[in-house]
Amino acid sequence: MTAAPGLAPTPEQRRAADPSLSVWVTANAGTGKTRVLSDRVLRLLLAGARPESILCLTFTRAAAAEMTERIEKRLAAWAVEPDDRQLAADIEALVGCPVDSPTLMRARRLFASVLDLPRGLPVTTIHAFAAELLSLFPLEAGVSPHFEVLDPRTRAELDLEARSQVLESVRRARGQGRLAEAIQRLAVWVGERGFGEALHTILEDRLALLAAWARHGGEEGLLEAIRKALDVPLDEREPVEIVAEAAERADFDAPALRAAAEELLRSTTASDQERGRAILAWLEGQFADPIEAFHAYRRAFLTEEGKDRRRLGTKAISAASLRTLAREQARLLRVEERIRCLLAFRRSEALLRVGHALVEAGERLRARRAALDFDDLVERARRLLDSAVDWVRFKLDARIDHILVDEAQDTSPAQWAIVEKLAEEFFSGEGAKEGPRTLFVVGDEKQSIYGFQGADLATFRAVRARIRQRAQAAGIPFAEVSLTRSFRSTEAVLRLVDAVFARPEARSGVLCAGEALRHDTVRRGEPGLVELWPLAENEEEPSADRSWPLPDEVRARPEAEAQVATAIVRTVRGWLQGGEILESRGRPIAPGDIMVLVRRRGTIQERIVRGLEAAGVPVAGIDRLTLAEHLAVADLLALGRVMLLPEDDYSLACLLKSPLVGLDEEQLFELAHGRGQTSLMERLRARGRRDAPDGPFAQALRRLEEWLRRADFMPPFEFYGWVLGADGGRRRLLERLGPEAEEPIEAFLGQTLAYEEGHPASLRGFLHWFELASGELQRDPGRSPDAVQVLTVHGAKGLEAPIVFLADAGPHAEPRRERLLWASLGGNGERLPFWRLAERERPEKLAAACQAERIADTEEDLRLLYVALTRAADRLYITGWKPRREISGVCWHEHVRRALKDLAEVERWPCHLGPGFRGEILRLRCGAATLRPTEEPAVQPPPGTARPPWLHRPAPVESARLSSIAPSARAPEEPPRTPPRGTEERRLFARGAALHRLFELLPRVAAEEREGTALRLLKLLLPEADARSHLSLWQEVERVLTLPELEAAFAPEARAEQPLCGEIDGVPVVGQVDRFVVRDDEVLLVDFKSHLDPPDRQAIPPAYRRQLELYGQLLKRLYPGRRIRAALVWTAIPRVDLFDLGQGEDRKDGLLLPSSSAAWDGAAAASNAERHPR
Repeated sequence: MTAAPGLAPTPEQRRAADPSLSVWVTANAGTGKTRVLSDRVLRLLLAGARPESILCLTFTRAAAAEMTERIEKRLAAWAVEPDDRQLAADIEALVGCPVDSPTLMRARRLFASVLDLPRGLPVTTIHAFAAELLSLFPLEAGVSPHFEVLDPRTRAELDLEARSQVLESVRRARGQGRLAEAIQRLAVWVGERGFGEALHTILEDRLALLAAWARHGGEEGLLEAIRKALDVPLDEREPVEIVAEAAERADFDAPALRAAAEELLRSTTASDQERGRAILAWLEGQFADPIEAFHAYRRAFLTEEGKDRRRLGTKAISAASLRTLAREQARLLRVEERIRCLLAFRRSEALLRVGHALVEAGERLRARRAALDFDDLVERARRLLDSAVDWVRFKLDARIDHILVDEAQDTSPAQWAIVEKLAEEFFSGEGAKEGPRTLFVVGDEKQSIYGFQGADLATFRAVRARIRQRAQAAGIPFAEVSLTRSFRSTEAVLRLVDAVFARPEARSGVLCAGEALRHDTVRRGEPGLVELWPLAENEEEPSADRSWPLPDEVRARPEAEAQVATAIVRTVRGWLQGGEILESRGRPIAPGDIMVLVRRRGTIQERIVRGLEAAGVPVAGIDRLTLAEHLAVADLLALGRVMLLPEDDYSLACLLKSPLVGLDEEQLFELAHGRGQTSLMERLRARGRRDAPDGPFAQALRRLEEWLRRADFMPPFEFYGWVLGADGGRRRLLERLGPEAEEPIEAFLGQTLAYEEGHPASLRGFLHWFELASGELQRDPGRSPDAVQVLTVHGAKGLEAPIVFLADAGPHAEPRRERLLWASLGGNGERLPFWRLAERERPEKLAAACQAERIADTEEDLRLLYVALTRAADRLYITGWKPRREISGVCWHEHVRRALKDLAEVERWPCHLGPGFRGEILRLRCGAATLRPTEEPAVQPPPGTARPPWLHRPAPVESARLSSIAPSARAPEEPPRTPPRGTEERRLFARGAALHRLFELLPRVAAEEREGTALRLLKLLLPEADARSHLSLWQEVERVLTLPELEAAFAPEARAEQPLCGEIDGVPVVGQVDRFVVRDDEVLLVDFKSHLDPPDRQAIPPAYRRQLELYGQLLKRLYPGRRIRAALVWTAIPRVDLFDLGQGEDRKDGLLLPSSSAAWDGAAAASNAERHPR
């Protein structure tokens, strides 16, 4: 329940929207941030700002669309508001002061001024703005004027091609050289799968690596900086040699160490004795292999992970011996660190050498295609503004007067650099023009959850400080406004949020030191509820007396995760079936009131969606899925593979079992079992020919053979379109997989079309292209307002629901890290790329960077918890499960549990959610228990509405007799019209087009001005023709314009280029006539023919007559009782041939006869005789 337009803005909102101030707004969740943004744009427009001078940057295209819709809807309402008093009241509520008549007049005109903008209101994403900026100044930015923005799939294609080029260069070099050595090492260290992941990491960090190589003068310079940062000498030995060197007795105090070992042996403690024996064995050389001996000796001082042992001896050991042991331990730790640093450098070197070759190959491919990805757009725009020449700055300065930045906490440093450059002149006083110029920024540190996309809170805080300082230095009005009053959540939800983040362990990264979190709400007293369910636990399998259990019974028990999904599904189904009342709304709960959130995509989403579908609850499906992983798409891919290779037994088995064919398990087993070396396709052919005509195998065989026949000559889009449409594949898929499969099917079909637009139409090529990077299907949460939403917390950012479930608040393992670790080891603060080693192999120099990274992730995870909790308006349910393996750290569920235990009014209820749940439910209620007055329920379609049968039938084939008719088109009996090729043909084509244009425009021009207008038009229409040709054409047009029988056709009420369409006996008739006149008793249509050698009246092509006859039949229905007449005007003579249309008695053998009207015919005959005397 965000701030509605009907509610007056709060004083804080009104101050934030003040168009005379530059403002930095900190907005808690649900405080009407979007309302403030739209209000500020409206007030800027009312204050006289040009719409095109306002630049509003949003985080997503959806946010930009929502903002534009809100603003235009308000402006449209102002434009059509008939009551000035109502309009004045609306604007006064917006601005907070009385308004005058000129302001009202301006408000009414704003909508038209916005509609006149070529690209609409400049509300856009930072990437779209960067693309527009580069297109305006391509030369200054160093990009092609017609650069291409890469979509993820095309980028994956280029990356794969770059990888292929690198490997091919190594093959041509016969495996020699540094690059070949680096690839070999990398492949040994990470394996086949890890090799691809390592290259992907390099490509993801492409821009950062390019910048690092540029700073250090190339590949070797960066490697040298990494070597120095790790303190690896240039002549460093291999690890084996370092170990051998460390084993030399000259490197340690052997006598003291022997004395300490002997004292350990005299100890009565087993651990001392074991350590003493290990030391003496090494000192006395009892091992044949010195390396093996050193590792055994090392274990006496260090753990398996290479860390120092806390205790080197018991209390019985003397202090002198313990000091000796401690010195040796320190020496071994130095050796360990030396080996680890060398290993980190060697692996970093190999990865970066391969990465340098890969990135260089990719840059060449991008340059060849003039292609940029989304990161390139921002980086190139940043460079352009950093190094822009004065006139570029001047043009931008003159164009933009007001900048608004939404979701500022998720803006990356490069994006901030663009914003700061654009606003630089706002605070310098040296702009290109006078007048107030403002910067508006709105964001919330607590909701910064896109660190993986480059968002950086340190940059956010630094930018805020810089803008504050610049505004104060320039004496420019600047305000910092905090919005803390929620229009969304009830008191219960906000009390929980405040309690969670009041605890010290949850404040880090969410609140600054000393800052208090306090939410206010306009919904005080309204019913609200928070419930914390216990974590579900995995049930232990009962122990068996046997050494191994017999497979004589089903022992599977539902996992804890499945128990959580079941509990949520049962709760939702119970509400809907039992008519549970949503107290704040005073009506029964509807599916659209419910949102289920998860931290990460996984099986829990699928379990909940499948469970709700099975329970008959409308559900919108998973918000984002990998297209190739959806069952319907997997079946369609299997179909494509079988079309390419019918002997592919696995793909054929998948296809036969899919809804497209429909064999069940038993039928597939019968077909596949006991066939020896026979392929599944051969077995199906033999079985299908023996089967009854309506048997499953015969039907499957017929269908497959028809598909194979069509796949041979159909392109992918046409083939899959026919399978899904005319062959009923879509219907069969939806019947088994449900309506949720509709969108993936459509997306897959769209991919076939996208492939054909840029590649040869080949099924093999399409399957390879699709599987290279199938892409994700991202669903709009608003597309199914009457269904339960199942979303990730990131996907729910900016959304809300009356009831929210947080389904996986239990412990989670740390996310898998990328291969590159960026760390600053020197005093200059520069971050360098290193190979991310496992913890047991990681040098201490990199440990601090990993720890800082881990802390940053924990802080972002807490901010994600804040976002999740604040999506709820009325009710919030938190649950999750315990993993089988214990995971360290405080999970979301534990944070909420600790917070609720601190609140005295929390209730404790017994838990009856299912067998996996043990413990009690913690419940926090706020607000009155009585219901609000019942609201009118939203009209919803009846559940289970059947789709009409025609929806899944192919459209009827249109008749080929006449699918589209244009009266001025070439006759069907003539050769088909093709683009003019020869010079003469192009000249005649242009001549005819120019004549028709003149007949369209000149009748509206005064007679005395027609010649000059015509000659000027002809210079534009026929620039290659000379003045004599122009004059000749004008004279030809003039003779037609002055024909007495066409006087009505050129009258002011006549229409030019009139479209006509309709249907006759199921045949669509679509065309356009040159002139069209409707009189009280008759209708006249005129068609100009510019043939240089027109036929005699008796030799007019029958196609022309048939076209006119069809138009006559259409017009008879539109104008019953009126006579329908047509005039064919041969402009070269000129001659007018008149016909009656739609008159049955005038037809003979399907052809029109000439008009029998004496008046028209007499005028035409006289006119023709006068022009052509015999």
